[in-house]
Amino acid sequence: VFSYQDGIFARWLFNTILYVVVAPAGALLAIMGGYALAKFRFPGRKAVFVVIIGAISVPGIALAVPQFLLFAKLGLTNTPWAMIIPSLISPFGLYLMWIFSEQAVPQELLEAARVDGASEFRTFWQISLPLLAPGIVTTALFTIVATWNKHFLPLIMLKDADWYPLTIGLNQWKDQASTAGGQAIQNLVITGSLITIIPLVIAFLCLQKYWQPDSPQARQGVSGVGSADGGVFTRLAAGSLPPSAPPSTTLPHQREVIVPSPSSDELEPVGKQPCGLFIP
Repeated sequence: VFSYQDGIFARWLFNTILYVVVAPAGALLAIMGGYALAKFRFPGRKAVFVVIIGAISVPGIALAVPQFLLFAKLGLTNTPWAMIIPSLISPFGLYLMWIFSEQAVPQELLEAARVDGASEFRTFWQISLPLLAPGIVTTALFTIVATWNKHFLPLIMLKDADWYPLTIGLNQWKDQASTAGGQAIQNLVITGSLITIIPLVIAFLCLQKYWQPDSPQARQGVSGVGSADGGVFTRLAAGSLPPSAPPSTTLPHQREVIVPSPSSDELEPVGKQPCGLFIP
């Protein structure tokens, strides 16, 4: 397979990996956009929701020809940019992260982070991202698989065989027998197809741990994550310390919370609590 036609299959494999490596950048934009739409209220939010739903409803193949006309005017056809730029936009990933962020990140946790002095950017990277790990992995895999399996868009965008992805290259090999004087190479097509799916299988096997509820990656951010100045944000029940800390343990950025005693009018200390949390 790798020696046929001067090793063109290796070139196609490299092209596909190149297009796929850029795809997570589009997933990152979808993650940040979905989080912002879920956790911030601003004018026009509902209009953005309508636009996203409309973009999801339009089949990708219906946008291929307008994209080709636009890229042709920009002189980007038959270049890697014709594949990279469309992969940066993922309306479905944006919608998926919007819905997932609504449920996965408690508003109380964000308020505790803000009280402790964390900026919105740091709150997102250190507090929210660990909780969004399953959604991030799902969005990234959807984007990677969609980019890996694209066929119609590169078919109309690319004319140079040196920029073909695997889908177009293998299809060209398959149709080779039907051309005048062509040679049937079905054995190479089958072997190449097998090699094509191996990276996707590896990706699923390596990332499935983020979907398992008992894995450390899935629990990350639930038991505790870092805060602005070394403080502690927890999602433990109010009035309790982390299980690993004895009652007398003093954690950074903690204050002693005073509540009225149920048996008298005097104020009674109940222990150290993380800043930003309060006992009702």
